[in-house]
Amino acid sequence: MPELGTEIASYLEALGPDAARRMRIAAYRDAFEAAVRFVWRHDALAADYVLAHVNGFYIHKDDRPRKRAFRDRDHILCTIYADDATIRSDIDARQELLRLALARENVHYDELRILPSKLDMRTRRPFPEAVRRLERAMRGEDVGVLGAAAGASLATRPSDEVVEGAVALIDDPLLAGKVREAMTALPVDADGSRQPAAARSCREARDLQDLKRAFCQVFGEDAEDLLSLVNGAALEPVRWSRAEQKREGRQRYWCHLYADDPRLLRAVAEHGDELRAHTRDLGLLIQAIQLHEPFDAIRGAHAFPRAGYPVPLGAMRAEQS
Repeated sequence: MPELGTEIASYLEALGPDAARRMRIAAYRDAFEAAVRFVWRHDALAADYVLAHVNGFYIHKDDRPRKRAFRDRDHILCTIYADDATIRSDIDARQELLRLALARENVHYDELRILPSKLDMRTRRPFPEAVRRLERAMRGEDVGVLGAAAGASLATRPSDEVVEGAVALIDDPLLAGKVREAMTALPVDADGSRQPAAARSCREARDLQDLKRAFCQVFGEDAEDLLSLVNGAALEPVRWSRAEQKREGRQRYWCHLYADDPRLLRAVAEHGDELRAHTRDLGLLIQAIQLHEPFDAIRGAHAFPRAGYPVPLGAMRAEQS
């Protein structure tokens, strides 16, 4: 159903940057909730407790002055505000697992900040369902099934808040119904097929294989050594792209590579445009290649093994929390 997806994206873009920003914030919150439920997956009530005490979750660019060597690279921050010191400590202790879980949700960043909530921030409740489940638990009601159902629903569809927020912006009842139907279904790929998580991971591995071929075309014999330096790799669909890109009917991606070896950083900086040109010829449209420092959970891992298909970051096995 690529035509419907294109029309929906174009309609939301026409509503202006404020509407797109609200949708983006809601999508980030959904991703954070899904990540928390994955990290605390052995205890749904503990996940609710974490979400109930988180007052803010933000992904934003660090605009502070930086050293000359890093000025040409955006430094992306993930900032979490929580009103409970125990929760802040627990998040800090599991921050590597949380980072990997967020990467599974296509949320990538370079630095995590966990800050105490102050003043009016303490009254904010971006995850009200978690608060209500905790209240029911305190009254002695059984919330185990509710917690499991919430985790399952996040894995397959946007939250009701996101869906209804999009529908509320549309005056045409027919189009509103189509938007609701599309957003509550399984994710739709560029060819119109519905993609469960396992299928999306396989597709991402195939797309990363095209990136590997592009490396071979650009760097020749040195490609294998350069790719061995990549600890993690992910393709994040570009959201709210330009209208002319939507009319192409082909998805564009941000390419995230996790590596800290200067040889790879220099190679990508000098030949990034050439790499993207080769992937375009192979059918993979990459908007930009973004480099990140590896985090502890993936250090020593190889996103591009010498034999077999690449392993997407979201498919890497997280350690037991």
